[in-house]
Amino acid sequence: MALNMETDLLKVTCCLLLLASAGLAQDYERAVRALRPADVKPQEAALLDSLERAARAALDAIKHPRTSDEVNRARPELRRKLEESLGWRQLPWPPRLQVETVKTLVQPGYRIEKLVWQTLPGVRVPAHVYVPEKVDVPAPAILFYVGHWWPDSKTHPDFQAFCINMARLGSVVLAWDPFGQGERGVSSRDHRRVESLLVGVSQQGIAEYETQCALKYLLSRADVDPKRIGITGASGGGYNTWITAALDDRIAVAVPVVGTSEFYEQIQVTRVLDWYRASEHCHFVPGLIRYANNHELLAMASQKPVMIIAASQDQSFPITGVRRVFEYGRDLYRASGAPEKIAFFEDTAAGHGYQQKKREAAYGWFRKWLMGQGDGRPYPEPPTEVLPFDAVELRCFPAGRNEPAGPGIVAAVQKIADRAKPNSTIPTLKPRRPDVKISPDAPIQRLLIPVGGDLQIPAFLIRGNGRGVLLALDGRAKEFVLK
Repeated sequence: MALNMETDLLKVTCCLLLLASAGLAQDYERAVRALRPADVKPQEAALLDSLERAARAALDAIKHPRTSDEVNRARPELRRKLEESLGWRQLPWPPRLQVETVKTLVQPGYRIEKLVWQTLPGVRVPAHVYVPEKVDVPAPAILFYVGHWWPDSKTHPDFQAFCINMARLGSVVLAWDPFGQGERGVSSRDHRRVESLLVGVSQQGIAEYETQCALKYLLSRADVDPKRIGITGASGGGYNTWITAALDDRIAVAVPVVGTSEFYEQIQVTRVLDWYRASEHCHFVPGLIRYANNHELLAMASQKPVMIIAASQDQSFPITGVRRVFEYGRDLYRASGAPEKIAFFEDTAAGHGYQQKKREAAYGWFRKWLMGQGDGRPYPEPPTEVLPFDAVELRCFPAGRNEPAGPGIVAAVQKIADRAKPNSTIPTLKPRRPDVKISPDAPIQRLLIPVGGDLQIPAFLIRGNGRGVLLALDGRAKEFVLK
């Protein structure tokens, strides 16, 4: 049936709340549930198919910059839009880091400084700084953003190996636990604080904010050369590498590892994976695909050396899309006269992660572009001993005491909301209990409301004998409103 979207859609769900407020919901629950199809998979598929088509259309409309002049013209606006989508600049800046050195572990050829600092008020971050045994002059430094390795996080054996060997080669390396991981408590809830979306701060915006805090600390060190800062990380850490390298010119070299994709391909993959079961939202930046594919992130970073590291077999980041992003970058760097500043390494031996072959490729790239050594090809990793990920001596917080970030994030979101000016165009309504009587034989209709293209919203319309309408929504399903 045809519906007026401004009136009938309101009636559809408003009547349900009228039923509940009048205490008659149970009288209609059986009849309403009888209208629900036994199998809703076709409707679910239709909705997701429609969203995929909309995403495909948005991404197809993007015109990638192809020359250095086009990149230079596009970069300021792309960065503005990306920062707006992330929303991280709404969070307090500059942060009061209040850095505390917990202890220093001295190991052969390097040492680990165990630190704790504050990002948001009351939100403390445990971190490790790997420092070469001898630093005669300010050294190059690398930010290592941990991807989604929940219990081990910064102490994951592969990550320890990377940090140890780069420190032995002469670089300072900083690794820390993202919110909801490692010593900050293994909590997917903390890692997908949807409250922040209400004030325009995405999950990746929180990740970027904490990366900026880490960068601020790193640049404060006397043993770090501010002109030679690199960044790397795997999976979500690879994606964070793209974001930070795209936004911040203080990053001199970037090595994203298994964190690159063509965004439409990424949407298709995450659908098959059930959207990572809602355990993290980092890759879902609001509004991003309206103006950027991964190509635009590469374009924004294209004045600096970038090595893309991928796996031939990677469920989350299929190699075909990674290759397409690299091919775009290769052509762009050639057109800019700097083809030597982009490289691609494909690991055929191991899948998703930061395993030895991937680390060796990263060592070679950082040695060339941060340290002026070698030709950028993989540098062999020597035998490396790492500590167990849960070794007490690696902890920054006391044993058995993790510190969650969630309460501090929620408090920061509340402060942003408190600062927001109320919209004067929205009238102030005084709620009251409507005096409505609904006859037992009130008809219940099942509706499909067209909302654009071939997408339809299933709804129930329950007609009473009153004149008012009430809109009722429930995130679980429309039937739950009647309980």
